[in-house]
Amino acid sequence: MVIKKIILLFVIGFLPIISVAQNKGDFIIGPVFGINYATAVGDGIDSLNQQMRGQAELYNIIDGVSISGEISSRTGFNAGFFLDYYFINNIAFCTGLSYSQKGYVVKNSFDLTIGYDYTFDEVRKVNLNYLDFPLLLKYHFNNGIEFSGGLLLSFLESDKVLIESTEIYQTNDSISGNIITITEHTSDREDYNDIVDDNEANALVYGLQLGLSYTIKRLNFSLKFNKNSSFGKIVDMKNNQNINLQFCTGYSF
Repeated sequence: MVIKKIILLFVIGFLPIISVAQNKGDFIIGPVFGINYATAVGDGIDSLNQQMRGQAELYNIIDGVSISGEISSRTGFNAGFFLDYYFINNIAFCTGLSYSQKGYVVKNSFDLTIGYDYTFDEVRKVNLNYLDFPLLLKYHFNNGIEFSGGLLLSFLESDKVLIESTEIYQTNDSISGNIITITEHTSDREDYNDIVDDNEANALVYGLQLGLSYTIKRLNFSLKFNKNSSFGKIVDMKNNQNINLQFCTGYSF
C-alpha cells in the first residue's frame, strides 16, 4: 500500500512537466546512485523463523526467562553508471554496472531474571554485496515518464557476516561484595559459509528488474523493483531470494 502511494505521488507530481522525447540513435550515459531496501524470503528464511519461534515458545514459559528472535530487512546503497541506446524513437536498450548492497539481518535476544540478571543481544548482518548488470528495455513517454523491465544479472562481490553482540550480567564485586553490573561488547566478521551454511553464497544470481522513472533535463529519478534467484543455502535449504527496492538518482551526459 505504501509503495502504491509513493508511485502515485511520483506520477502526479511530475506529470505536468514536459520533457523532450528521445529519438532513434540517441546514446545516453551517466552515473547513478541510490538506496537499497532488501528483504529476504524463501524456504531457509521460513525455516529459520520457525526455529526462533520454537525456541521462544519452549523457553518463554519458564519464569524469569525471555527469548526472542526476528529476521529483518537490510538497508544499503547502490552506485554505478547506466547506458541507454535508443534504437527506435522512445524505445531504448538499457544496461550499466553498479555496486549494490543486499542481504538480511538476524536479531536474537536472551534475558534471565532469576538470581543474577543476565542479558545477551546479538545482531547478525548478512551482507551480500553484488555488481549488478541489467539488460533492459525502456519506453520513454513524451512527458518524461519511463517504464523499463528485463533481466538482471548480479555477480557476488562479498558475502561477509558482521556479528555484533552485547552481554550484560551481574556479579559480586571482589572487594566490597556488592552486586555490580558488567557490560561487554563484541564485534566480529565471518564468511557466509562459516556462519549461515557450510556452502558459500552463490557467485551469480539472476532475476527480474522493473522500473518506473522520470527524467527532467539531465536528472533522472527512479524506483526499481528487483527479485533475484536464490543467493544461497540457509539451514541447508536452497530457495532463498532477495526482493530489493531501489530509490535512485542519475545524471546523463
